[in-house]
Amino acid sequence: MKVKKYLVKDMQQAIAQIKKDMGPEAIIISQRRVRGKVFWGFFTRRLEVTAALEEGSQTSFSQGLQKELTDSPQELQKVAGGEKEIEVSEAKFSEKIFGRSENKANPNSQVQEELKEMKTLLQQVVMTKESNNAQQEEHLFKSWRQKLLNLDLFEALVEKFLIVIPEEILKEEKLVQTTIINYLISLLEPLYAANQPGQVISFIGPTGVGKTTTLAKLAAQLALNHQKKVAILTIDTYRIGAVEQLRTYAEIIGVPLQVVMSPNELTEALVKNTDRDYILIDTTGRPFTNINQVEELKSFLIEVSRPHDIILVLSSNMKSRDLLQATAYFSPCDYNKLIFTKTDETITLGSILNVVDKAKLPVTYITNGQNVPDDIVPMDAGSLAKLILRGVDL
Repeated sequence: MKVKKYLVKDMQQAIAQIKKDMGPEAIIISQRRVRGKVFWGFFTRRLEVTAALEEGSQTSFSQGLQKELTDSPQELQKVAGGEKEIEVSEAKFSEKIFGRSENKANPNSQVQEELKEMKTLLQQVVMTKESNNAQQEEHLFKSWRQKLLNLDLFEALVEKFLIVIPEEILKEEKLVQTTIINYLISLLEPLYAANQPGQVISFIGPTGVGKTTTLAKLAAQLALNHQKKVAILTIDTYRIGAVEQLRTYAEIIGVPLQVVMSPNELTEALVKNTDRDYILIDTTGRPFTNINQVEELKSFLIEVSRPHDIILVLSSNMKSRDLLQATAYFSPCDYNKLIFTKTDETITLGSILNVVDKAKLPVTYITNGQNVPDDIVPMDAGSLAKLILRGVDL
């Protein structure tokens, strides 16, 4: 028996290829949906069809019918010269198989014609069923693709998620959502594996993203909830009212605040606060258009010799393109963690994952309001995955 597998788009294409390669006597013995790689590393779903052809150009289907005839005591079977012959009257064959009695000149010819007709009908039934299943499956995949795209996820990420969804659970939306979340967690977990907080934490980022308020929230959490000794330093002397705003927060929390004007003053302030568990540094917002400004910021940050977290603070309601531009602009500062603010001001959070996928860095906190110290939430792989996919419309 000759057996061959075909990887095709649908059953119609499979039948055409099988007939071309193996002839009309070939039969389909199995079919299944598989994933196949296409361009640029993306995957797509294909149909794998296995066809077979009996040696001597007889299908297993026709041989099965012959066996049914020859096993009957009313028919005569002879073996001569290594070939099997069936001697049965046309009337008996028609009556046995088709329920009627006819007189034809060549019974074997009629058998072949009837078998071909039956095989054609069978293939049509299989093709129709497969086509219906494929159409339904494609509809469900398109639906999930659109749901994920509606989160503002990049298409490359959407394709990663779709490839892990088993076909058999496509109709179970909760199971699909759980599958996607679990897969996303597996992608995020390595980023959090070495997530240890530094003793000095600097907050950098574009203007208007909420760096100062975020710093105040974290300072309050550390000082009030965890009883840590905290000091606040600020090098943000450009923005009117910035120092006074931070001074007010510091007085409420009960932690010292010091303003530094140069890298040397920063070094002195760090030495002065060596007894503190955490030193939080506020910086001036940069409009990521002038490389000289980020170099100035870097000149301050390199003065820190203690374990140092440099956190890039971004707003979740910014466009993905702007977020990625900001990550590139601040890259000379060697930031190692991310915070996303204003998650309460947008209905989609896919842009967060777009940045994480490019930067390969963990999101340590998100903020979801203006209240100090309450509206700040620590993140891990599981909580971030659920947060990003919360907007999937089931």
